[in-house]
Amino acid sequence: MLCEMHKDLGGHLRNLNFDISVYIVKWFFSFFCIDLPHEYVLQILDFYQYEQTAVLIRVALTIFLLLAPKLLEA
Repeated sequence: MLCEMHKDLGGHLRNLNFDISVYIVKWFFSFFCIDLPHEYVLQILDFYQYEQTAVLIRVALTIFLLLAPKLLEA
């Protein structure tokens, strides 16, 4: 999905052998509690009650897309 949404970032991370699943698994198991501020985590949990796993995937993709400029510099 990330490659479809941001081809440059997807290709760049693939060239770096960056394993996205390492972060996504950590985020999903912790509901983003480790890396996001408390108020965002509460909103994610509220959305999770209605949309289940789909919201977790969207949040993870959004984080990668927001960080795309910095990640492309790596």
